[in-house]
Amino acid sequence: MYVFGREKTGGFLNCIKRSRLGPVRVMVPNLLFALLLVGILVAPGAASVARRELAAAASGGSPHSREAMRSESTPRTRVALELGGTVTVPCSLSAAVACRLTPQSVTFMAAGKPVVANASLQGAQCSCDVPPADAASSAALEFSADNRTWPKKGSAVVDYYATWSPSLGKRPYLSSDTTAQVVVVTDVAAGPGPLSLSLKTTDGKEVALANGTIPIGVPFAVSFSLASFPAEYDGFLTLTIAGTPVPLPPHHLRLVRVAPPPKSLATFSWLDYSRRSIMVNDKPFIPVGYYSAYTGAVKDGPPGSIKALLDDLTEQAAQGVNVVMQYDQSPGGKRFSSSVPLTLQPHCFAKL
Repeated sequence: MYVFGREKTGGFLNCIKRSRLGPVRVMVPNLLFALLLVGILVAPGAASVARRELAAAASGGSPHSREAMRSESTPRTRVALELGGTVTVPCSLSAAVACRLTPQSVTFMAAGKPVVANASLQGAQCSCDVPPADAASSAALEFSADNRTWPKKGSAVVDYYATWSPSLGKRPYLSSDTTAQVVVVTDVAAGPGPLSLSLKTTDGKEVALANGTIPIGVPFAVSFSLASFPAEYDGFLTLTIAGTPVPLPPHHLRLVRVAPPPKSLATFSWLDYSRRSIMVNDKPFIPVGYYSAYTGAVKDGPPGSIKALLDDLTEQAAQGVNVVMQYDQSPGGKRFSSSVPLTLQPHCFAKL
């Protein structure tokens, strides 16, 4: 939910005050819950729509998908993103020469660029040669008889999944670390197993794993020694998996090893892939902040705007804010210059 407005009102908007720095747009983290709440208050019909969208998001779907994707009768098919595959669904077209997959986003951002692939028709069944994908996601599938018009007849949903997702335990490792970990998550479709891993350097040298056999369907960590790697190293390792129903392409994992930070360094950060978190001084970093455009207003602001901006951020940091996420990853520009600048009052952070 976004909080806009030029006047102070009750509730959460009391946490907004005017600022000469630029406008701030605040997003409540649970956007879908806010949509549900608004739907209940505004209209009974809107509430039922919001509930369906919330349920779609909870099940891995997209609340912003097309109506065909939200329909319970729409066929859904899982496809391994590493391999792609053939998806066949009922349709009523007279011919099918092409199929189109439109990636659906689970955020408020726009959906991805559509991908067109070959299709065929056999009786009342349309088949699509679904290509591999870069990441696990859902895509709306539509068929066309002429590769120009895309009727919704015969539409379906393709759910891409990763058969296996490996990563190194963290980055960087320190030269004082003696072992490293490969964290692997496999899908149940990788079975029935047993599955085994092999790890090699870019020049083909085998890296011994403590346990090359991994379970199916659960995260599992496999360790290996760093004794054969230089104290400072930055290179790629090739990880392959065997035992799957069909051969899967390998993964290339970046291994970085650095000297321990000097004691004079106040802050040292690293990525903990085993917990999917950022570590700062060996403690998990929990982002607390909001989306904003007001930092971009400095460009068109009066003299002293930069100092005022830094003072404002320093004040907010003292209240626990450690992240300001810039809209569009660029300065706000003139499209925000006519708006009344807003910022959060410090006492409100205790309420978030």
